[in-house]
Amino acid sequence: MIPSQAVPSPIAHGLAGLAIAHISLVKGWARPPRLFWIAALGFAAIAPDLDFVPGLLIGQPYRFHHGPTHSLFAVLVFGVMTATIARLMRIDGLRWFGVLMAMGYLSHLLLDAFTVETNQPFGMPIFWPLTNDPLRMPFHLFLDIQSEKRTGNFLANLMMWHNARAIAREILIMGGLWVVYWASLAIARTRPPSREAPARRSDHGR
Repeated sequence: MIPSQAVPSPIAHGLAGLAIAHISLVKGWARPPRLFWIAALGFAAIAPDLDFVPGLLIGQPYRFHHGPTHSLFAVLVFGVMTATIARLMRIDGLRWFGVLMAMGYLSHLLLDAFTVETNQPFGMPIFWPLTNDPLRMPFHLFLDIQSEKRTGNFLANLMMWHNARAIAREILIMGGLWVVYWASLAIARTRPPSREAPARRSDHGR
């Protein structure tokens, strides 16, 4: 059996980042330009998987995956770092930049937590550095992405039927959430405005 890891594809993580960017703009937590926030939060949503890079360099792609970068401490560090960068750049409209980037980073951990795991070690060290004990969820929504662990076949084996099914499931779930969101907005717009209680007549002058 080809090895796998509890890793949704970048598509699922990217859609999560897009959702956070959209909601942030709608709620006023972020200011346009829209493309900036989509790019920034899209990056934040996949940032924990940068732990693949050192593994690829030594020929063991999964060597450092699901380590300290997949912890709440890493969420905090990432948020502080991005907030510091925003402050140093002195760009207007980035007041909540660090918080929103941390939310994007955290979304990655949540999706990974609800992904099928077939290889040990199971779970993620969410509370690192306090403990290395991995945390597991009791049920899963997403399928794992399978690949050969050796660098030579790592990218080639990503293109397999199992992974196509996993990506289709991600699009179905994440897309379904988007449909529910937009449908709720449409329903809210079609509701008639609430009628204000008629003003009381003044008895003055009667």
